[in-house]
Amino acid sequence: MYDFSNGSLPQIFNEYFKSIRNVYQYYTRLACKKSYYLDKIRTNYGKFDIRYLGARIWNTIKDDLKSESRILVSNASLKILF
Repeated sequence: MYDFSNGSLPQIFNEYFKSIRNVYQYYTRLACKKSYYLDKIRTNYGKFDIRYLGARIWNTIKDDLKSESRILVSNASLKILF
């Protein structure tokens, strides 16, 4: 997610996540953050898809950690999950 938000992934991943800024036409609290839109899911398969799970974990990380290095972000996400 850190690499995606900084644009350092291959182009095939460009459509994996949608920024909340691009989804809504009006200002929301999450629009000012680097948050991603969570699609509606109906199955457990969808809950464990990288497109949903990656965005969900990224949205729960504090904003100051999102701009840090890749190592700090992954350590913070592990602490959130467990």
